Amino acid sequence: MITKEFDTIAAISTPLGEGAIGIVRLSGTDSFKIAQKIFKGKDLTSVASHTLNYGHIVDPDKDEILDEVMIGAMRSPKTFTREDIIEINTHGGIAVTNEILQLVIREGARLAEPGEFTKRAFLNGRVDLTQAEAVMDIIRAKTDKAMNIAVKQLDGSLSDLINNTRQEILNTLAQVEVNIDYPEYDDVEEATTEIIREKTGKEVKTILYTHGHPDHRGGAGAFADEAPEIIAFAPKSPALGRSDALQNVYAARGGRQFGYALSDAEAVSQGIGPREGVACGEHRAFVPPTTVYAEDRVCREIDGVSLELARLPGETEDQMAVWLPEKKVLCCGDNYYGCFPNLYAIRGGQYRDITAWLDSLDALAAYPAEYRPSPAAPPSVRRW
Repeated sequence: MITKEFDTIAAISTPLGEGAIGIVRLSGTDSFKIAQKIFKGKDLTSVASHTLNYGHIVDPDKDEILDEVMIGAMRSPKTFTREDIIEINTHGGIAVTNEILQLVIREGARLAEPGEFTKRAFLNGRVDLTQAEAVMDIIRAKTDKAMNIAVKQLDGSLSDLINNTRQEILNTLAQVEVNIDYPEYDDVEEATTEIIREKTGKEVKTILYTHGHPDHRGGAGAFADEAPEIIAFAPKSPALGRSDALQNVYAARGGRQFGYALSDAEAVSQGIGPREGVACGEHRAFVPPTTVYAEDRVCREIDGVSLELARLPGETEDQMAVWLPEKKVLCCGDNYYGCFPNLYAIRGGQYRDITAWLDSLDALAAYPAEYRPSPAAPPSVRRW
């Protein structure tokens, strides 16, 4: 069975009323076959694409001529919907256009829903969402200025602006992450902050530690000279007693999970941040937080942006989720990702409570978020 999205649709494309010309448009795989059933003239299945063809519309049941017409025949993919399109140019008038529309529906077409031709153009990749919106803006434009703005949007200028801005942000992120990831260069801090100043015109004044793992906090050292506020949550549950005394044991046992252990000369990075401790002569990269919250939720405004910070234990007891209500964006830290649940905590180490983690996921799902940036992955945005 042909799905609703890909059957052949039909509609009157001109305003109803008296006029010189009325157009009945068909779009879909069977457009030419349906039109041929009611057209007396050339064989539409063999005419060249993007041609006008003279003839008459005939009711096959009554063998009665309804009107003298010109039929525009346009084959996919070089059409507005990227499907086969037939446009029946008839004399304007309510009766004749309605009669022809009913005739093509009787022969197998479906009455199109409002905006469905543009919807198909979008689904088939002919236009993007901003261009699809521009079609209605052009139709409803009341002034030359409004029309010109809509035409530029239809041409893809808005899409180009969005794509170029997105690419510039991704390039900036890539440059910053590379600089942070390779701390052996003496000017890494200066290079990183200079890139951010150049692209944003702002200093780095606030850093959020989504949780306490070294590969998620080590990079803050690149911005130490700017003395930013560094925000973190205190652990929901107290840290395991005397665990500091067992760090060497944890390190040795944890290292065996990941294969070959690198020497100090080889281990220059830790995740996406510089290696904490002293290796290859670099300074200690970890910068302790300047603001530590013990409550579960905190509302802040940072550089004019409203944020809600939520402590939601999962992989760690200090996991932070960041909710931007105005943009409906929820940054979840490491509380969900492809290998969830990550319960590989070393025996004798800090316990990861799966029940608390599931409660945190329920709390994340309760936010009316439209976008959740993917954690532990290249920069991307996806719907949930």
